[in-house]
Amino acid sequence: MKLLKKKEILRLLREKTLSIEPFESSFLEKLGYNIRIGDTVMVWDRYSLDFVDFDKNMKRYVEKFKLKKNIYFPLHSNETVIVKSLESIRLPEDVLGILHTKAKRPLYGLIVHTSGGIIHPGWSGNLLLPITNIGNITIRLTKGDPIAFVTFWKLD
Repeated sequence: MKLLKKKEILRLLREKTLSIEPFESSFLEKLGYNIRIGDTVMVWDRYSLDFVDFDKNMKRYVEKFKLKKNIYFPLHSNETVIVKSLESIRLPEDVLGILHTKAKRPLYGLIVHTSGGIIHPGWSGNLLLPITNIGNITIRLTKGDPIAFVTFWKLD
């Protein structure tokens, strides 16, 4: 595998084999692209759920909140939510993406779970990012804020 640099990422975008929508050049860095918080935050309904059962469909226990301009979602200490990315990504069949927590976010207690952070070749769509506040101060989640970073890797 080979890590793609900014110049190679731009070439794939121009050729339309890689797509990032909406794309803003200011979010493209030397080795990848910054992923922003979209308009949807999903939270477990803890009041009607005693435990998670992996054998059942748990979607009915998820509450969705829509983020709008100048409206934030408070991520409290020790709370985990799922955030839909603003960007929709389409990867070619010979490129995979690896998701990383944005560099300074852990200093404030914000962690993007990247244990399953591979974006498979051929993937198309928005990313669902599980994030946790491991700090002791509430963090504001605002639509458009950079939350994660994706590196792109060319497969051999």
